Amino acid sequence: MDRVSDTVLQLGGTVAAIVTGAAALVSWAYETFETKEQSDQRVLSVERRLERIEDKIDRIIETPPARKGY
Repeated sequence: MDRVSDTVLQLGGTVAAIVTGAAALVSWAYETFETKEQSDQRVLSVERRLERIEDKIDRIIETPPARKGY
């Protein structure tokens, strides 16, 4: 009977380890990967920021240099 209880304990430990590993994997994937909606929002934010930077560069290039009062 001692062998049977050892085998059951080992089997239970193995099942518990597999379930814990699967839960950890799902948790990691949920935290790591972004949804399509989140990705689209990030892309839109980057595009807006790049447009603002381009506008600032254009204004700097178009503005005549200030004259120095020497």
